[in-house]
Amino acid sequence: MFYRKNLGHREVPGYVAWNADFLVTICTLPRGANNLCFDPIGSGVLDAARRYETMQKWGIWLLVLMPDHLHLIVTPYVGYNLSGLVADWKRFLRRTYPIKFQRGFFDHRIRNTENFNLKCQYVRANPVRAGLVRRPEDWPWFYPKG
Repeated sequence: MFYRKNLGHREVPGYVAWNADFLVTICTLPRGANNLCFDPIGSGVLDAARRYETMQKWGIWLLVLMPDHLHLIVTPYVGYNLSGLVADWKRFLRRTYPIKFQRGFFDHRIRNTENFNLKCQYVRANPVRAGLVRRPEDWPWFYPKG
């Protein structure tokens, strides 16, 4: 079994703009099992992400749930750092739903508009590449809708 190297607690460097966009991948345990894409878990995860957006902690560009992981394209709002937000969100989800997460998460800072568009296309097409649906719009576990 493959285990991702623990990189420990990381802060975004000071030279990164406060309004930077990030692609975040969070994996669940056990890998290979459907841990997220059924109700009430899936709807709860999507609702919790929207709640953080309503609380003005982050702006969500795209969130796609996969059976054993999720992809989030997000912009932390002023006063919040990505590591703290993700840790807090995962903690809330663990307490509310029977979800087990791998430690940490993977993040990639999106540097420009072209890269942003490519990342959105990649994330949105993930269920198609996994053979779960024929078209991205057929996958029900994403936000924002429309």
